[in-house]
Amino acid sequence: MERLSRDTGLSYDKVMVFPHGEFSGSAMQALQESSFLAAVNTELMDSQADRGVPAGQLLQPAITTYSGFPLFLRRPAGEPIANFALDLLLGNPCLVGMHHDYFRGGFEPLVNLVNSLNGLDPELSWSNLETIVSRTYSVRTNAESHHDVRLFGRYTRVAIPKPPPCISFCKSEPMKEKAFDASVNGHEITASRNGHDLAFAAKVDFEKETEVNIRMSLVPARSLPSHSLRYRLKVATRRHLARIRDNHVTGPAWKRLLWGVVGRISGERENSR
Repeated sequence: MERLSRDTGLSYDKVMVFPHGEFSGSAMQALQESSFLAAVNTELMDSQADRGVPAGQLLQPAITTYSGFPLFLRRPAGEPIANFALDLLLGNPCLVGMHHDYFRGGFEPLVNLVNSLNGLDPELSWSNLETIVSRTYSVRTNAESHHDVRLFGRYTRVAIPKPPPCISFCKSEPMKEKAFDASVNGHEITASRNGHDLAFAAKVDFEKETEVNIRMSLVPARSLPSHSLRYRLKVATRRHLARIRDNHVTGPAWKRLLWGVVGRISGERENSR
C-alpha cells in the first residue's frame, strides 16, 4: 500500500480488513509492529489458534487482547437491526460490512438500512474507517471529578466538552518486552506501565481537540520479501480464480449452487492432502 501510494499519489486508510474474516494472533502482532492503526473484521476469533476473546472485551469499542492491536467488529448488513442498536447503546462504532452481492436487487436494501440506523441515532455521522478509529475512546469520571480516558488506537483525537486541565490516559499494551513512546499534541510524555496498560497524564486545551500518539519504539523497517516467479504465478492465479468465483457467486441461483458444489469438492481435496 505504501508503494501504491508513492506511485499514484493516492492516500489510503491504514486499517486492515481481513479477507474472508480470517486472521491469526501472529498477524495481529505483525500489524502492531507496522504503521497500521487498527483492524476491522466480521470475526473476532483467532482462526489459527482457534481462540476467542474474553467476554469483558466484547463490551469495549475494540478488542485489544491480540498484542494490544485494536480489532473493531463490523457486522454484516443482513444482521438484525437490534444488534446495531446494541453497538450504539454501548457507545461502540456502528460498522457495517457488505459485498457487491448485497446490491443484487438494487440499492433499496442499503437505503432502508441507512434509514434504520439513522432512526436509532439521528446524530449518527458517516465517515471513513481511519477517522472512526482515530475518534474512538472511552471516558470515565473518577471520584475526584477527573477524566480517565481509555485509548484503543495508536493515534486518537480526543474531544471532551469542558475537560479538566489534566486528563489521565491509558492504553492496553500487553507486549511488555517492547518499549513505547507517547506524545500529546506533539509533546513527548513519559508513560508508566500498570500491568498490561500504559498510563500517563497530560494537560489539555479545552478549546481544541487533543491529539494522542502511542507508538512502538525502534521498530526496524522491513524490506518487502522477494518471491520466486513460480510463487508469484501461483498467487496471481489464485487471485484471478477468486475474482471469477466472486462474480459467479453474485450470478443466477443455479450458477451459485453449481459454484458452491465446486468449492466444496475443492475444499475436500485440499483437506485430504
